[in-house]
Amino acid sequence: MEGFEGAVAYAIADAMGFTPDQVDWIANPVFEQAFAPGEKPFDFHMAQISITEERAQAVTFSEPYFDSNQAILALTTNDITSATSIEELKPFRLGAAADTTSFTFLETVIQPTGELRNLPDNTAALAALQGDTVDGIVVDLSTAFFMRDAQLENFDTEEPEGTIVGQFGPPAEPDHVGAVLDLGNPLVDCVNQALAAIKADGTHEAILDEWINTGEEIPFLE
Repeated sequence: MEGFEGAVAYAIADAMGFTPDQVDWIANPVFEQAFAPGEKPFDFHMAQISITEERAQAVTFSEPYFDSNQAILALTTNDITSATSIEELKPFRLGAAADTTSFTFLETVIQPTGELRNLPDNTAALAALQGDTVDGIVVDLSTAFFMRDAQLENFDTEEPEGTIVGQFGPPAEPDHVGAVLDLGNPLVDCVNQALAAIKADGTHEAILDEWINTGEEIPFLE
């Protein structure tokens, strides 16, 4: 019962009338399997999976439970940290995880003129950043916070080794994140009712404040 999505999942379950001991978790080691066509081994899946028209042809999404801007993360020592616009990002070596909205954003909106790396997943993207094979990686903003504060922390100085160069706002649309269900699964109506209930009673906002909202101002790159 730790973390934003874990807390949201248990809140949805509670609103649907289930106790915590009735919630079972299963591993999904391959991100793309969540929204691939075919029968699913789960009732619903939560892993910050963005709602897209293409994915919605193979699975059913709940209403959004989270919106997140894309952001760019770099090592603090890299020259890319001085960039203040999308145009200034273009010459750098940039990467993002394959089959994600982050890579689509990198490819279609930033459109780098430097090296473009399509990496297997976020773990590989972070390794590429640490190994200096890319200057920056595109991830959603909440992931950027986690990578910077938990995965790139310098334990000798307790200072993060990473810098969030900036986030991308309008005209770029934020990612709308929903729970994933089997295509046509009628359970989605119950999940949506539960989501509406926890948003209405303040539970959802309290979870956001505990796990997501840092109060830190991240500059926008346009």
